[in-house]
Amino acid sequence: MEKQVQDVYTISKFEEFQNELTGKMYCDMASVKADGASSEYQISEDVKMGETKKSVNFKVLFNEYYNEVKCSCCMYEFRGIMCRHAIYALIRHKIHLLPDKYIMQRWRKDVKRCHTWVKISCDDWNATPEAHRCDKMLKTFNEIKELANYSEDKCMVVMDWMDKLKEALLNHEGDCGNNRPIPKSPTSRSSGNDANGISNENMNLFTPNYSVGGYGMGNITRPIFYENHF
Repeated sequence: MEKQVQDVYTISKFEEFQNELTGKMYCDMASVKADGASSEYQISEDVKMGETKKSVNFKVLFNEYYNEVKCSCCMYEFRGIMCRHAIYALIRHKIHLLPDKYIMQRWRKDVKRCHTWVKISCDDWNATPEAHRCDKMLKTFNEIKELANYSEDKCMVVMDWMDKLKEALLNHEGDCGNNRPIPKSPTSRSSGNDANGISNENMNLFTPNYSVGGYGMGNITRPIFYENHF
């Protein structure tokens, strides 16, 4: 198991796993309940608290049929590293290789990162809105993929949702793919609109209209600048 994780994990994550593997020697089985393919272990661990040691029990559930293990310390759920108590239960069942479902893609040193495919341009000051939207969607999709990648049920939930979302987008009348022009608001002088059809309530007076005088220049009226808010 140690050699397996060393081959696939980054150095820092392998050291975390190695620490849990070493900590297994401080664990002992307090009790076990078996019910068919399911087993419930009470794993006792000597935990150092200040200058003294205290024995703490952790509950480990193991399903031999699905090859799944879960510990009450929830270390895998929070940190993505298999805890010493779960390792203890796996080895007791003669499982000497970590199941693939518990090897997280994010810790692998051979995984292709999505951000490595992005072309970087330091002088690109005019990134398009499409690029910003694509970046936001890609980030969210990657997070969803990580959450659902190791469960068939979660994967089916995501796929069903994506099929419905795809159908909704295809049927959306306001989608840009239908090439339908967006109607412009009619202009009306009586409503206080300017020559470009922009309502006064959508304008913000940036600089007040006032006159300045200079020697030999007379009075010059400064233009009024507007900033549109949409």
